[in-house]
Amino acid sequence: MMKTLRIIALLLAISMLFVFTGCNNEPAPTTPPTTVPTTPPTTTEPTEPPVDWAGLYSDALGKLAENTNLTLTVKEDTVTSIGGKDFPSGTAYTAKYQGLGTDNLLAHLDGTNLSGSYEYDLDATYAEGILYFTVDDSKFCSPLESDVFLAGFFPPALFSVENYGEITGDESDLTTITFGSPI
Repeated sequence: MMKTLRIIALLLAISMLFVFTGCNNEPAPTTPPTTVPTTPPTTTEPTEPPVDWAGLYSDALGKLAENTNLTLTVKEDTVTSIGGKDFPSGTAYTAKYQGLGTDNLLAHLDGTNLSGSYEYDLDATYAEGILYFTVDDSKFCSPLESDVFLAGFFPPALFSVENYGEITGDESDLTTITFGSPI
């Protein structure tokens, strides 16, 4: 047994010798931290929200409601398909109104009208309940109630945003709004 204790003591001394000779007061080498390459965050400029064309138009209508004098430029193109044939029609005119919403409505329309393949000049004046118009150098007049005249040449549907499926425009020119896909 004594022999076994000596061997254990000897082994203990040798192991301590290896431990003490291995220490030189320097910290044990550590593995350097690994870094994952990261891309620097990109600064993105805030994007402007899309233009609310319907809102712009509604605001404009609110301002127009207070005016009795108004100039309106209208361009309307329509294609009607019957039996596989297309029949284009449209009108483009400038209308000047005075006294909107009063009993003394005066209006003048100047432009062109297209019906099928026939295009003619549109020159009309409305005053004192009578519509005066010229077609192909022929002059006509007809008594007409102001609300009937306004329904045709100042159509209320034009002033309802809900009547259009698509409202767009050019962001560099916020004064022109394009309506498409009428409901």
